[in-house]
Amino acid sequence: MSASGDYKILKHLGSGPGGAVYLAEIGGRRVALRQFESQAAKDSDVWRAERKRFLDAGGRTLTLKHPRIVSVKEVIDEAGEAFVAMEYVEGPTLKAALASRPFDAMESDALLAQIAQAVDFANSRGVLHGDLKPSSIFTQSNRGIKVSDFSISPAVWRDPNQALPLSLIHGYLSPEHLIVPRYLSARTDQYSLAAIAYEMYTGQPLYALGVSDLRPAILRGQITPPSQINHLLPASLDAPLLRALDPDPSRRFSSCVEFTSVLGAILITQPESQSKWRSKALVGGLAFAAVVLGGSIWWYATPPLAPPPPPPRPPGLPPFVVAPRKPPPNEPAPGHTTAQGGPTRMKTTSRSGESTTTRNDPKAPPKGGSEDNNPVAPQELFRIDVFSQGRRIEDGQSFSIVDHELGELSQGDLTARVSYLGAQPPKGPATLEWSIDGIPHDQRPVKLNQTVEYGNEPTVGNYTVTLKVGKVAKKFNFRISP
Repeated sequence: MSASGDYKILKHLGSGPGGAVYLAEIGGRRVALRQFESQAAKDSDVWRAERKRFLDAGGRTLTLKHPRIVSVKEVIDEAGEAFVAMEYVEGPTLKAALASRPFDAMESDALLAQIAQAVDFANSRGVLHGDLKPSSIFTQSNRGIKVSDFSISPAVWRDPNQALPLSLIHGYLSPEHLIVPRYLSARTDQYSLAAIAYEMYTGQPLYALGVSDLRPAILRGQITPPSQINHLLPASLDAPLLRALDPDPSRRFSSCVEFTSVLGAILITQPESQSKWRSKALVGGLAFAAVVLGGSIWWYATPPLAPPPPPPRPPGLPPFVVAPRKPPPNEPAPGHTTAQGGPTRMKTTSRSGESTTTRNDPKAPPKGGSEDNNPVAPQELFRIDVFSQGRRIEDGQSFSIVDHELGELSQGDLTARVSYLGAQPPKGPATLEWSIDGIPHDQRPVKLNQTVEYGNEPTVGNYTVTLKVGKVAKKFNFRISP
C-alpha cells in the first residue's frame, strides 16, 4: 500500500469487507488509516464510482466532533489509492467484550445510552452510520465507548440500486438494507442499535445463523422476545426492543436516544423483588432524565462512567450465572473423601479469580502435597480458552478459514483468556504468545481472567497459544486449514 508521504505505516491492524486498516504515525501522533477496497476491476467505471462515494462519505464525517465518535482527521485522495485517516483508539471492541463476558442490564443501559448519543448526533448532522455493529464500537476502560466508521462501510457507499452481496450481510443489518438500500435512514441505525441491545441483554445474537440463512431471517423479522431468553429481564422490556426492531422503519422510535431512554425508564420501575436493580437503575434513570431534559447540551457532555464490568464467563452459560470451577484432574470433587476416608481439602475460587479459602483436615498433608501423594502439575492449574468470533475453539481442533462459523477472520476475531484454578495465583509477570507453524507472531503481557485479541490478521497454519508464568508454560493448539 501507499499513503501520503507524511504518514509512516507502523502496522497492519486487520482487514474486512470495508478494506484494510493500518496503524500509522504522522507528526508524532498515531492514527488509523482505512484503505478503500472494491471488488470491481480497478479503473473500471464501477470502481471509480465506488471510490468517489468512499471519499465523499469520509469527507462528510470530517465535521463530526463528539466525545463518543472516533474523529476523522483527513481524507487522502492519491493516484489509484484512497484512505480515511481516523483517530486511533486503543481498547477492545464491543464485539470482543461480548464474546468474553456477560453484561448486566444496567451496564448495558449505560453503554447503549452512549452509543445512542453518538449516533443521534451524527444523524442530526445528516450523517448516517449505515453499518453499526459491535466491531465498530470501542470500549475504553473508565472512559466509556467510541463509535467508529460512520458512512465509510461498503454497505453504505456501494451502489444503492444493487442488492447487497452475501459477503456484506451480517446480523445487525436492517431489513431495508436488504430491500431498498437507497432508502436507509436514521431509523436504520436505530434498528442496528436495537440488535446490539438485544445481544447485550440476552447474551445471544439476534440471529445465530449462517450467512446464507441471514437474509430470509432478517426479512421475516420473527424475533423471540428477550425476556423469554433471559428470565431475569422484565417482560416490559420486550415491547420497546421489538418496536425498535420492527421491519417497518416508520413504526420505530423517533430517535436512538428516545429508544434507550424508554429502556432506562423501565428498569427504574421494577418491583421491590428486584431491589438490587432498582438501586442501580435510579442513578441510570437520573442520567436519562438529564439527557432528555437537557436538550442539545447532551451532544457534547461526557456521560457518567459505566459501572465496573462483571467477571468473564465461559461462552454458552446463560447471562448472570457464575460458572462453578471445575477441579483439576487430580483434585477430588467437593464433598468427596480420599482413599483413606478423610475429608478432602476444599478450594473455592472467588469471583475475581484471586484469593481463595481452604478447609483443611487436621491430618491433611503439608502444603505442596496432596492426599493421594500425586500433586497436580503446575501447568495444569492454568487454563487457556481460545475463541474465534466469540465461539469457543477446542484444544486440538481444526477448521477452515472460509468456515461460516469459525472462519472468515480478521484482526481481533481470535481471542484468548487465561485463568488459574488453584488457591493462590503465582506471583510474577505472565505473557501470552501466539505462534503459527512454530514462528512467533504476537506476544504480550496478560493478566488472569483478561481476554486479549490476537494482534495480527489470522492466516492458515498450525497455531500454538503459549502462556508463560515464570518457569511454567501452558500450551493450547489448533489449526486453521485452507
